[in-house]
Amino acid sequence: MYCKGITIRLRPEEGEVKEKYMGIFKDAGDAFIKYGEILINKAEELARIAKLNLDIKHMQIDVGIAEKELGRYVLSTIESGASSIQATDPHVRKGIDKVKSLQAQIQEKKDEIEKIKAAAREKAAEKKSTAETKAPDSATEESRSSKTEDWNQ
Repeated sequence: MYCKGITIRLRPEEGEVKEKYMGIFKDAGDAFIKYGEILINKAEELARIAKLNLDIKHMQIDVGIAEKELGRYVLSTIESGASSIQATDPHVRKGIDKVKSLQAQIQEKKDEIEKIKAAAREKAAEKKSTAETKAPDSATEESRSSKTEDWNQ
């Protein structure tokens, strides 16, 4: 339709439609990459914590075994006629040292879990503060609003 040298198009050109679709796919791809990275990082963090928790459980079982062995030794010593057991007895000392060592290792693993969680909280807070302080890009906002308006027409 022509009106004093002005062209009014009732339908968009094929290239314009293709460009609009490509813009949507590009935005979707960017979002997929961004959230995929976040998901991968979170999964890695959770996997490390799960492994540490598994290590802790195995060590707790080992503590129980060491305590049982120590108890069996004490029982067998008393049943054999001993009236007391000395803490300096090499078998007793070995059992006590093993339990203390395992408990220290358990505490190290728990501390490592807390470090991982603290680093994740710090990273999340940093991203949040960065997102809040970052001003929206006016050109991007205008292009998005114009795309929306174009599609709504």
